[in-house]
Amino acid sequence: MIFRRRRDKYSIRLKYVRLLYDLKHLQNRIKVYIARLEDRVERLRIKMKELNDDKVRREYVKLLNTYMNLVSKLKVVDTALEHLMLRVETLSLLDSISLQVGMIKSLLSRVRGYVKGLPDVELIIEDLIERATELMGDFGNIKIELNVNIEDEARKIIEAASATYKRRNET
Repeated sequence: MIFRRRRDKYSIRLKYVRLLYDLKHLQNRIKVYIARLEDRVERLRIKMKELNDDKVRREYVKLLNTYMNLVSKLKVVDTALEHLMLRVETLSLLDSISLQVGMIKSLLSRVRGYVKGLPDVELIIEDLIERATELMGDFGNIKIELNVNIEDEARKIIEAASATYKRRNET
């Protein structure tokens, strides 16, 4: 559309605030999953100590490894969301909302792969990506150079989140 009317800043900011609120909600949901899975892991470890049958014990070890892998991925997602929200809140002081929304979309697209198998979290992430895309449409097109920078920043956040998770896990 050539003569598309731009939305006023108030409605754009309102959508932006809702997006941030839902990101925090997603992070809280991820933390609940982590707590549940860690509890389940602990119960499995206790059960394994009581088992005498090696075949059953091997099945428990497989299940335990699956849960531990999922906890590890969810902790990376949690740390990535934490980094993202800290960065977004800091950047909001500079009033560069369009770049922040691009960052949210890019990071959520990357995080999507970490939560395969958790349908409710996947749906929330898909919804947030859609809303970020819609919100980016309200700003108009972001230059290609900035878009590359956004992708690079999202990759750096995932890497930093993974490193932070590993450091936290070691202590």
